[in-house]
Amino acid sequence: MTLQIPKPKTISRNAQLTKADRRFARVMTAAAFFSLVVLSLIAIFLVYQAVPAIRDQGLIQFLTDARWDSGSIGERDSDFVEPIFGIAAMLWGTILIGIIAIILALPISLGLATFIVFIASEKIAGVARAIVDFLAAIPSIVYALWAISALTLKGREWGEWLTTNLGFIPIFKNDIGIWVGTPLIAGIVLAAMITPIITSVTREVLSRTPAELVSASLALGGTLWPTLKYVAFPFAKSGIVAATMLGLGRALGETVAVFYVLNLTYGTINWVGIVSPQGGSIASLIVAKFSEAGALEISALLGGGMVLFVITLIVNAIATAISRLAITDK
Repeated sequence: MTLQIPKPKTISRNAQLTKADRRFARVMTAAAFFSLVVLSLIAIFLVYQAVPAIRDQGLIQFLTDARWDSGSIGERDSDFVEPIFGIAAMLWGTILIGIIAIILALPISLGLATFIVFIASEKIAGVARAIVDFLAAIPSIVYALWAISALTLKGREWGEWLTTNLGFIPIFKNDIGIWVGTPLIAGIVLAAMITPIITSVTREVLSRTPAELVSASLALGGTLWPTLKYVAFPFAKSGIVAATMLGLGRALGETVAVFYVLNLTYGTINWVGIVSPQGGSIASLIVAKFSEAGALEISALLGGGMVLFVITLIVNAIATAISRLAITDK
């Protein structure tokens, strides 16, 4: 197998900017500022709308309670049930599904990026890049339909097999006997969605590996794996981590695909059971409840959206910081 050496990339900059360059810079600056304003307005709107529910429930209870009950009114005053809104189960479900997706997507993405940059010929690499870019553009509803039609039956078989053979491990234990709507299936769908994103960023980072380092490794007798292990991967490790974080940010905020394949449950937190049909996510909770919610419940749902917004913002900020660190190190 012949190791393909990435071609060095150069960036040419003119010493003086033309009028067109300055106009383009102003337009891009205005677009960036506009995006920042829109992001700030979204954050302000979510906080403002979430205040009534958080004031009624209390911030700690809202974040730590797993129950979600809009309340009820009976014939007698004693039959009245106070509404309880807590996102702990959905918050942990969001994180659990995201972790499953990253565990499944990262090895595949790293392998694809390595194949495109170092192994495939130019023609095959071009076709592979086009396919990856096409997969990244597929709408999430298409992935949801694919999961419903193709993964539901297989998910039942996989879940039953895992419980039968590995049920002594808590994450593969299922005492309910229902194998549909599990976090494992939701994680597989999200893995399929974020694999193209992680692959694209990782491919770009690996392609910047200095050709002289690769040539030196080959000249010293290094083969494909040692060159990747000791040259390419260490050089690109910060970029790979950043790509993973960006994929995680996409997975945390996914709505439609998770809503259609995951069984939403309230009141208990599914800590580790990836083949147990219990769980949910904040995004799927909003989709499931918003159309029938009252004023206070809508406020609570927007409060969940605010929490998800903050988490996604933190994840993307970490990814950006790691990317900048990678550029500085190089």
